[in-house]
Order: sequence, then C-alpha cells, then structure tokens
Amino acid sequence: MSHHEKETIMFSSKQRHALLLGSATGIRQWPALALALLAVLVLSPAAFSQSVTGSISGVVTDPNGAVVPGATATLMNDKTGDKRDQVTNEAGRFNFASVQPGAYTLKVEHQGFETMLRTRVVLSANEDLAFGEIHLRTGQVTETVTIASEGQIVEKESSDLTARLTSDQINLISTKGRDVTSLLRLLPGTSNNDDIEAVGEGFGTDLPNVDGQRGRSTVATIDGLFAGEPSGSNKLSMTINQDAVAEVKVLRNNYAAEYGNNGGALINVVSKGGGQDYRGSVYYFVRNESLNGNNFFSNKAKLPRPLYRHKIPGFNFGGPLPLPKFGESDHVLLRNKAFFFISMEKPHTITPTDPVTVTVPTALERIGNFSQSKNSSGATPVILDPLTGLQFPGNIIPTERISKSMRNMLNYFPLPNSPTAANPGQYVNQKSVDVPKHSYVIRFDLKPSKKDDVYWKAQWWTSDNEGLGTSGWPNGTGGVDRWGISSHYLYKDNGWSTNWVHIVNSRIVNEFNFGMRHDSEGFVPSTGMIEGLTRSALNFTAPQLFPDNNRFNLVPTITGWSSVVGNPANINWLDRWGEIGNDYIKPSFSDNFSIIHGAHNFKFGAYSERLFNREAPGGGKWSGGLDFGTSATNGFTTAAGNTGFAYANALLGNFNTYTESQHRNFTNSEIRLLQWYAQDEWKVSRRFTLNYGMRWGSHTPFFQLDGQGSNFDPARYDPAKAPLLYTAYCSGQTNGIPAFGTACAAANQRAVDPRIVNPTAAQLLSARLVRSFIPGTGDPLNGLVLPTDPTAPKGFRHTAPVDWEPRVGFAWDIFGKGRTVIRAMGGVYHAPRIGGGTGGAGASSLGSNPPEQVVFTLQNGNIDNLSGSLISALNFPTALRSLEVNSKTPTIYNFSMGFQQDIGYKTIVEATYVGSFARHLGEQRNINGVPDSAKFVDCTIAALYRVPCHQENRDPFTASSAKNSDFLRPYRGYADINQNTWGGTSNYNSLQVQVNRRYTHGFQYGIAYTYSKSFDYANDDTSDVNNGRPYKAFNYSASDFDQTHILTANYIYDVPGLSRHWNHRLVRLLFDNYQISGTTSYVSGKPKNLSISYTSGTATITAGQTCPAGSIQTSSTVCTMITDFTGGQVNARPNILCDPMRNISGADPTGLAFSINVSCFTNPTALGQIGNMSRNAVRMPSIFNNDLAFFKNVKIGEKREIQLRWEIYNIFNHTNFRDIDGSMTFGLVSVTNADGTKSAVIRQTRTTFGTPTSARTPRVMQGSIRINF
Repeated sequence: MSHHEKETIMFSSKQRHALLLGSATGIRQWPALALALLAVLVLSPAAFSQSVTGSISGVVTDPNGAVVPGATATLMNDKTGDKRDQVTNEAGRFNFASVQPGAYTLKVEHQGFETMLRTRVVLSANEDLAFGEIHLRTGQVTETVTIASEGQIVEKESSDLTARLTSDQINLISTKGRDVTSLLRLLPGTSNNDDIEAVGEGFGTDLPNVDGQRGRSTVATIDGLFAGEPSGSNKLSMTINQDAVAEVKVLRNNYAAEYGNNGGALINVVSKGGGQDYRGSVYYFVRNESLNGNNFFSNKAKLPRPLYRHKIPGFNFGGPLPLPKFGESDHVLLRNKAFFFISMEKPHTITPTDPVTVTVPTALERIGNFSQSKNSSGATPVILDPLTGLQFPGNIIPTERISKSMRNMLNYFPLPNSPTAANPGQYVNQKSVDVPKHSYVIRFDLKPSKKDDVYWKAQWWTSDNEGLGTSGWPNGTGGVDRWGISSHYLYKDNGWSTNWVHIVNSRIVNEFNFGMRHDSEGFVPSTGMIEGLTRSALNFTAPQLFPDNNRFNLVPTITGWSSVVGNPANINWLDRWGEIGNDYIKPSFSDNFSIIHGAHNFKFGAYSERLFNREAPGGGKWSGGLDFGTSATNGFTTAAGNTGFAYANALLGNFNTYTESQHRNFTNSEIRLLQWYAQDEWKVSRRFTLNYGMRWGSHTPFFQLDGQGSNFDPARYDPAKAPLLYTAYCSGQTNGIPAFGTACAAANQRAVDPRIVNPTAAQLLSARLVRSFIPGTGDPLNGLVLPTDPTAPKGFRHTAPVDWEPRVGFAWDIFGKGRTVIRAMGGVYHAPRIGGGTGGAGASSLGSNPPEQVVFTLQNGNIDNLSGSLISALNFPTALRSLEVNSKTPTIYNFSMGFQQDIGYKTIVEATYVGSFARHLGEQRNINGVPDSAKFVDCTIAALYRVPCHQENRDPFTASSAKNSDFLRPYRGYADINQNTWGGTSNYNSLQVQVNRRYTHGFQYGIAYTYSKSFDYANDDTSDVNNGRPYKAFNYSASDFDQTHILTANYIYDVPGLSRHWNHRLVRLLFDNYQISGTTSYVSGKPKNLSISYTSGTATITAGQTCPAGSIQTSSTVCTMITDFTGGQVNARPNILCDPMRNISGADPTGLAFSINVSCFTNPTALGQIGNMSRNAVRMPSIFNNDLAFFKNVKIGEKREIQLRWEIYNIFNHTNFRDIDGSMTFGLVSVTNADGTKSAVIRQTRTTFGTPTSARTPRVMQGSIRINF
C-alpha cells in the first residue's frame, strides 16, 4: 500500500465494528466455532463453570421430638409450578439438592399428622437453606397448617460466610449506573469504590476488594459462567443489565470445598427466568447536566457543566412457552414445561471526565519567540544556539532556522485558553465520553420430565466508548495524553450457558453445566484523528526504519518535554490504534453429584478452565517516537543540539532520542485450570452440623501457542557472554578521562571499544555510539529463554502439580430453637488466576522482549536530517519483562467465627471476626537496578559521609557525574528487568457486623459495618515493590484499598396511603402507593502513596554561613543540592517528623485547603540516607454520601402499573475528594536574613502538594418511567 493510500483510510461505523465482528473468531463464525470447541471439550479438559444452585433441607419430627421417617416432602417452585418430591430417610431428614434460586412452597405430610405448608420460602444462589426441625402435629393429613416464611432465616447448618442482594434491593434501591455491582457496597467487608456512572463502564465495572483480598482475587459469575475480565483485572466485564438480574449472592471469605474461586470472594449473579404468567415491563431512564451539580474543580476553573446525557431505554418480557402434548387426539398445549424470558437495554451515555490542565506551546513559542516562556523552575529559559553555544538574541530563534515539519507539529496543539503569569501556555479542557451500548438477554427453562430441569441462557453486550482517554489509552501524569486526541474503544462480550439437573433417585442428584464465552476489544480512531496526524497532513517528510509497521502513515509520537513548565501535553496515542486488542474464547463445562446418606450430605464434582487468546502487540513505537527533553544523560549537550528548552529543541528539530520498534507480531496463547473436590455436610446432632471437605487444583501458566516471546531467567545469564557497550572517551586526556571536576569539551567527546587500551584516532568513534552495542560481541539473547527451548517449562514457569485446599467449619444451634447460632470456618484457598489470566502475571507482555521486538534508538539528531542518520540507528540495552521460573501458587488462609441472632421483628443480627493471611502473592521487582553507591564518584564527598566511593564509574564527559545506568547494572546488556515474583504477603483482620430485615410488610432495612486493617507489600500482581534496602520498611504498609471504617445503611419503605383515612378514587390516585428508598454511607479514606523528587541547583550564601543538611558546600559561597542520596536505584524518601493526618491546616496559593499536614515532611540530610517514610504514609479524604429515591406507582387495572421514579445521588451535593497531590519536590533556595547576610534552606517547593486534585461526582438526578404488565 502506498503512503497516499494509507493516508486516505477512513473508518465508517461498520468498519469500526468490523474490528470486533469480522475477526477470525468473530460472532459471524460463532456456530462453526462452537462446534469446533465442543469437539475440543469432548477430547480434553474444559473451562471454568460454577454452579449457582442451592439446597433446602430439614428434619421432620413428631410432637415428642422423635424423627419421622417416611414423610413426604414436596417442594414447589412458585413461579413455574415445578414440583419435586422426597421421602424422609431413617433420620427423618430430607434434602432437596441442586435447586435453582427462587421462591418456593414446601409441603410436608405423613399419615396421622396434619400437613405442614410453608410458603414464601426464598432460596438464594449457593445457599444451603436449613429449616432445622419441622414439627408435625397429630391430626388428619387433610388438615393443613400454613406458615409464611418472612424476614431473614438464621443459617443453622452452613458455616459459609455469605451475603445476599435480594430482588427487592436490586429493584428498589437505586443505583446511578444501573449496575448491580454498585450494590455490593451494601455488604460487610467490601471496599467502597467510585460510583459507577453507567452499566458496563468501558470494558467492565470494577469489583470491590472483599475481606482484605486483592481486587483480581474477587471472581464474578453469571448463572455459573465466569464473568470476570479474562486478562485478569478485577472487573465484571460480561455485563448484564440490571433488569435481567434476579439476585446476587456473595460468598465472602469462607465457603465449602464445592466452590471454586481465586482465593477471594465469589460473586454469583443469577438471571431472571419466565414463569406461569406472562409478565413484562418497558422503561426509560434519563439524566441531563441541567439536573446536576457541577464538579468542584470545574467550578474552581469556572468551567460550565459539561455534557452529561444518559438515556436508558429497555424492556423485558417472560412467561410460559406453550408446547404441544404429543400422543393426544385433541390439540393440547402444555404451559408448565417450558418458560422464556427476554431482556433488552440500549443505554446511550454521555459522561464528563475530570478536567485536564496541561501546557501547550504559546503563539509566540510557535514562531520562535521564547522571551515570555517559563521553564519547570518558573524562570524564563535561556535559549542557547547549538551552533555558537551562546544565547539567541532576545531569546528568539530566527525564522530560517525553524524546522517546518516541527512547526507544523507544534501547531497541532490548540492555543492556550487559560494562561497565567506562572504558565502562559496553560490549557484547560473537559470533555465527555460518548458511549452507546447494547445488552440482550434471553433465557429458556425446560422441564422435559419429572426428574429433569434444564435451562439455556444467552447474553450479548457491546459498548462503543468514544472520547479522550478511553480504555487502554496512555494516561500520563496530569492528563498529558488525553487533552484532545479522541478515539473509540469497542468492547464486545457474548456468552451462553446451559444447566441440566437430573434426579437419579431420591438420594442422588447430578448437575451438569456447559457454556461458551467470547469477548474482544478494538481501538479505532475517531473521525478526523488519523487524517490530521498523517505525515502528509503535517508535512512531515522524515523517513522510517520500518515503514510497514506504520499502517496509517502517522507522524512520530512526542512524549518528552522535560524543562517545560506544568504538565506539557504529548502528541501520543495507543500503540494498538486501529487494531484489535485481546480476543478471548472461553468454553465451559462442569459436573457435580449430591448424595444424601443418613445424616450426611456428600458432594463430589470437578471442572476445568481453558482460555484462548489472540492479542495485538503492545508497547511498540510503530510510527517512531521523539523526545525533545533537555536531559543530558545521553550526551545531549548544547553542541549536540540542546537549547535548554524542549519547545525550542522541537522548533529546531533537535531531538534527544528517536526510537522505533522493529516487529509487530500477534500473540496466540492459552491457559488451563483443572479442579475437583469432595465434601460432606454432617449433621452430627440436631443442633450441631460439621462441614468439611477437600479441594484439589492444577493449572498451567499462560503459555504461547505460536512460539513467540521470551523470558529472562537469571540462572541462564552468563556475565562472560554479555554484549559489550561503547564507552565514553575524552580525546587528548590520559586514559580518556579529564581531571575530576573538569568536563570533557564537546569537540573531544568520543566513543571507544573498552577492549582498546590506547586507541588511535581512527579507533575513536562518534560520541553518539556511547552505550550502544558493539557489533559482533556477546550473546544478544543472553539469559533469554525461548518457548521452543525443550528444557524450558510451559509458560516459562514451574507450577505445583496439585494445590491442596482443606476446608472445615461448623454451625452450632446453641439452644436448638434456630434463633442463636455460632458459626466458624477455616480453609486454604489458592489464586491461580493472577495478572494476565490464569497463571499469567504479565506473561502476555513477554512478546515485547527480544527477539520478538527490538527497539532501535537514534540519539542527539535533527529531524530534518533523519534520512542520513537512520542508517546509524543503534541498538541500545532494552528493558525486559520476566517471570520468576520457580514459583508457588498464591495461597490464602481464610478463617472466621461469629454468631447470628434472630432478635425478632423479622431481623437477624450477625457479628463475625473475619481474618485472612496470604503468602506467595505476586509482585513486580526490578532485578536489574543500579546497586547502592554505584553512582557515588566524588570520593572527597563520599568520605565526608562515610559511604563507598566508585570513582571508576565516573562519566568522562561530565565534571563529576556517574556513567549511564546501563554501565552499572548487574545484568549487563539490558536496561530495567521487571520480574514478576511470588514472595508477597498480606494480612487482614476485621470485625464485621450486619443487621438485616428482609422486605416484608412494606419495610426493609440493612446496616453493614466493617472495622478492619489490611496490610501488604504490594497491591497487585504487577505492582512494583522496592527490592532495595530495606524491603519491609519500604513496602509493608496499609493496603492501597484499606478503609478502616465502612458503614453503610440501606432502606426501603412503603409510605402509608391517605386512602386509609379517606377512601376516594382521587385520593388513591394522588396519595397512595408511594415508596422511598435510599442509602447512607460513611467510609474512611484509602491510603495514598507519596512520591518525591529533588531539584538540582545551587544557592548563594554569605561566606561563613553553613549549607543546610541535604546539600553540599561546593565553595565558600555556594551550596549544591543533593539529588541522589543512595547512589543506586533506590530513590530516598523523605523523613516524617509528625503524624501527617493530624493538625492539618493551611492552603495552597489558590486557597485550596490541604488534606494532610504538609509540614511533617523533610528531606534526607546525608548521602546514604533513605528516609523513614513508608509506603502509603497518608490517607485520602473520607467519603460521606446520601442517595435517595422516590417512587409513585399508579395501578391500571389488576395487571398493569405505571411507576414514576425520581432518584437523587449525593442529595446534599457534598464534595467528596477522590485523590490528592502526592508529589513533593525539595529544592535549595537562597534567603536573605535580617542582618543582610544570605543563607540557604531546603524547602518543599511544590505548592499543590497535599491538596485535592479530583472530586467524586456532585449531585446527580435521574428520572424514569416504567410500565409493568
């Protein structure tokens, strides 16, 4: 394809969706794919599928308390009329196993006794509903005693730690995003996350951390099918609309061996099904910015309320599916054998993002005039002419020196719209993300025979997110990558599942599950974006090394603007723009047996998981990447083109580095997991039940199917085979090194092969070669293991053959009345689903390692002369991703003990101690960082502080600085090596209290309180830990998600109608059938990790004055700031002098109050110090929120109803800050004393440090109308 053809590519809406629908595994090929994968399943282990059925049990006794064998128990589904019978065994016990969640009626009868009828029996997903003793009274079987089950029921036989969202809560407690995951905050032990603005969000809604476990340890299923984001993030991405949800059951911490999980909570979402009556509803929800408050920071910046338009139409309908009865002479239609339910919702949401404040080039800067510019220090930069080394007259670059290509690229930026004296280039922008979505659900329930129940359910979900900073988009600090380049993020998730329950006999029940899931994503430029960034559009004529990789003929990205004030905006985009991202196929299968024998309820089962993934490569610079920053680390001196200001460098076309990636390959991979279990629920006595079992598991890591990728294994690295790097050499100096304190003149800077002792002039090469590989030396793949290596383990990791998970617990009905029960449980759990999928932890990114992806770099060049320079583009040490080869499966030990008490008034109180500790958790370490003290090259200063000195590591081009880090690393030939290891630990302890009254007699309420402490070394499998000194002090602290106090209350109340007092038609219409529901929450703030930087510079003092600790006196009148206190990879942290969460006062220059005590921090004072500040040293502001909803129900006949609804979120418009500025900067400044002398002090100079940077949603209102029929 020619360049011209590339430039004219346009994306229609059909082409955008074709990225998803037309892929090799697209939905058009779904039937064939399903058959192919069915064959795979028959021949090999299948994928994850989890049962959602429960059980209903009891012991039948006579008036004297003796058990009654032979009694008949009948369980009838209130919705479908389906019945199951069972005869009590010799222990008088019945147990209906593998029962679908729903409302039931239980009938127990026996000759000589009155029939007992228990109505309104509600079984939730995965619930073992035990009635304990059911007492029959002596009498005639034709006489019936009816008992209505109302309110909560104490769990008398299960030791599982569970919680439930009922259908009433789902239907009546409003959620702004109409996403059931929002309601999980009503349960104890769950972290309180940001509000969900819209169902499904970008590619799924975040799941909370539950009971101290990592977010990705929480697993969600929908009707038993794994619904989490397949790549391993903590999201429910198989989105289902709220109107299709019947209930949500959460197994919080401890649960029986039958339940497979990932070490954390198991969230089971159960869809609705049809019943004996035709029922449905049509609804429409709407939000508009005119009904909302304005964001705190938008108000502060005097920005109007941005577009906020949510329109959510939908309907659902279900009922019996008439089937002909064969064998009858007349036409008979059966209405109790098949049922259907369908649901459709099509949200279209326009939601504002947080305001972005960045720096863009001013109008003067674009024409070369830098007389009014500001650098990162707040001063006017001195613009040096690289040809003369002197300042450009007036700080103005002559027009004839300006690069036309780069002037066009700078003109791509918008002009400043909010300039200030401190930042004349300030640009403030706030946009909304436009997202049309579609949700479809269809379900069929069948009763082919008295012993068989079958359902089949399918769902489809698509979302098209268009805006700034959509999912996967680069997200640099301060919004530098999301100021104006817009893109689509297309996400599609389809799946279907089937369940078959077969009653073998009255004692044995088998449950079979099978399903299929396919999800995929695509990244599509918004209209006009590609066209405006092509090389021809911006007249960018520089060539490329690998032009075939640049499919849209784009200009290079620009992401390096160091020295510019504020947060300079980048020209940057997602490296997979115009490509599919992940494309997952996941079939599913499981089977479970329940066997009742005497006082035992045995269960056995097995399932496995397989996941196939095809993924476009990430992390590449396909169109090239430019850095115009002023760092001299790579020899970017004035003579090499550095003017001292990034915008001036760009205007001249002088770049610090240009990088480009060589290969653009897709990766194909697979993961597998197999688990099986055996358990028993043993009713030791009528009051005591013992639950025990064992679960076993085996899994593979994420392994490559196409032989691509590589893994760095330190055991395979041979220092003798490390490729050599060209080193710096100062021509004309002894041994190529000038006297200490003297920099090498630019004209004398050369590169040399370190093997040459006394190089000749011919052997001294261009200084640009410094740090690049010397051709023909060493092994370029030293330590790298390829998938084709027969000695390498599958997926590059050894895993345990079998993980053992014992579980044991008990439930003790203390008084035998079913009102007071003590429950306890402990168990071992594993988390094979780690980052990047099952056993992955970043495995998919191994495709970016050499030899699959090689990055070439050109240093210190000019963009207009790039053609001749590309031939000398060099291969420098590159960063690697690595997996620890010998790893253990993350192991979690959960334990709980508490009581449940029926206090009357349909209310149950539960108080439980919940604890957990985890070992072998994943974390990420840079194993190729620079060792401590390696950069200390000034031995005079090192002696003062008694730290090691390494003068041999001095860079001869500089007066007193160390060599580039790539010369000092332990694994020479590579840059940073970020390795996923499994040595992390976490600990969690909590008191959890909940008080619940089920919705009855027009009133329901729930209160959940959690007091907890969670500590760990890292928040996630791919979170960086500091593996320098000291490991524990630097890393072990409160978890990122730790919230000490979480208090949430919810309520539903049917307002009494006035027609009780005046029964008139008009009164009934206007003043009856009102409802109120709402939630109130108070939550402690989450921890915040602080970062620190040190500004290099000097301060003038009066002779005789002493330099402050943390600086060095380099002459009698000059102090120089210490910016490197460790001489290695560890960045020293500040010292904390007091509790930063106490005695908070003051505000920044704009009047924004501090959220922490900023005076508690001071800089380290000497070389070798690392500070005493731990990770997560402060906390963000707490959250207080009130949501309220009003309902008006208008009856239209007996079977129809109109519901009007008005919802108010954050009703008091209380500002809840989401984050604070956690970056502090220490710098050296000169001050004038009262006596006129000058001294120096070190201050924290970032004025916004400790102030809020973003706020949660202000008041939002939503209205709706619904017609139920």
